[in-house]
Amino acid sequence: MKGNYVASIKEEVFYRLPTIKFCDPLGIRSVGKATFLKGATTIERKIDFAQLVWGVSGRGLLNIQRQPHVLAAGDCALFLPGDNHCLRAVNETWHYRWITLDGACATVLLSEMGFPRKVFSGGPCPEEQFEKLSDFLKQPMPDALQEASALTYKLLLGLAGNAYLAETSPKSGKWVEEIIKLLSDRISDATCSIITVAEQLGMNRCSMTKTFKQHTGLSPKDYLSSLRLRRASELLRNTELSVQEIARMCGFTEANYFSKFFRKHTGKAPLQFRSGRMP
Repeated sequence: MKGNYVASIKEEVFYRLPTIKFCDPLGIRSVGKATFLKGATTIERKIDFAQLVWGVSGRGLLNIQRQPHVLAAGDCALFLPGDNHCLRAVNETWHYRWITLDGACATVLLSEMGFPRKVFSGGPCPEEQFEKLSDFLKQPMPDALQEASALTYKLLLGLAGNAYLAETSPKSGKWVEEIIKLLSDRISDATCSIITVAEQLGMNRCSMTKTFKQHTGLSPKDYLSSLRLRRASELLRNTELSVQEIARMCGFTEANYFSKFFRKHTGKAPLQFRSGRMP
């Protein structure tokens, strides 16, 4: 058994041949399949490549951004360079397929495709396509690697579409409710951003933004801005708090930046807005 695998794990893997010279932005590194017997686990390590894992049957346990996830048949997970990597069969035999990528543009392309940073539904694993990729990698010719790259890109685009549909299905309304609650609870938190909210929920930032906008008509950033603007307006109308205090209560560390934000959205400086309130 090779690499970080231990007993009770069977794998078949094909690596890109080092003798082939081909400019591949994705950088297909390997394609393979694995069978984990009950309780089998890999050694935890930090990886320097991207990996797509696609469940075929059974269930496995893995961590993504330090959060545990169960990956069943038809489920997918994406690891990026720098992630801690450890896979374990839960209480039954687990079969899955994978692709690893180490190209210069792999991480950027995968991020822009909007894959969530959690287990997501990909549908039945397209095992025939994985077999074709394996066949391409066996061939010591640049044309074969080019075909493998094109097939991988097509597979990833299709999977990204499935992931997006799953994220924007009616059940995704639960995610929208959680996003709204988090944004509402953290109006005064200057560290609150779309990135931190996505990380807290284990979602990809791009997927979260698309899902949220489809349900509300606003991006999460615009929604947070509207919450902060409404609170600021209420405090200016109904209290004698200073601009500095109101800025802090609305998630701004600097009064000057808050004033620019407020003027941009209302056309008035905070004190001008206050002076125009009804007695």
